[in-house]
This record gives sequence, C-alpha cells and structure tokens, in this order.
Amino acid sequence: MLWAVMRKLTGRRRILLPLVLTILATVILLWPELAVWYVSPGHPDSMCEPGGKPVGWPNWLPL
Repeated sequence: MLWAVMRKLTGRRRILLPLVLTILATVILLWPELAVWYVSPGHPDSMCEPGGKPVGWPNWLPL
C-alpha cells in the first residue's frame, strides 16, 4: 500500500524515488515502535545495558 502511494505521488515512470521514499517512511514509522518495545518495562533487563539501551543497539540511533 505504501509503495502504491509513493508511486502515485512521485509519478509512475520513476522507480528509484518511490523506493527511497518507501524505505525512509518505513524506517520513520517503525523506529518509535521498536524504541518503545526495546525499553518497555516488560523487556528482560539482561538484554539491556545500564540506562535501558539494548545490547547491539547502534550508537548513531538515539533512543
């Protein structure tokens, strides 16, 4: 569905722009959900560093 919306907004002849916009929109929509899920109270503490940061979470991506 998101792909169809991006194709409609950017024109049917282009492929790269809707692809990039779809990936960007997916990341923007999923990041808050994943951030909340990883630092939720029910998440096991053994998987998190002090401060609630999950092990393996990239430093460039803020929580």
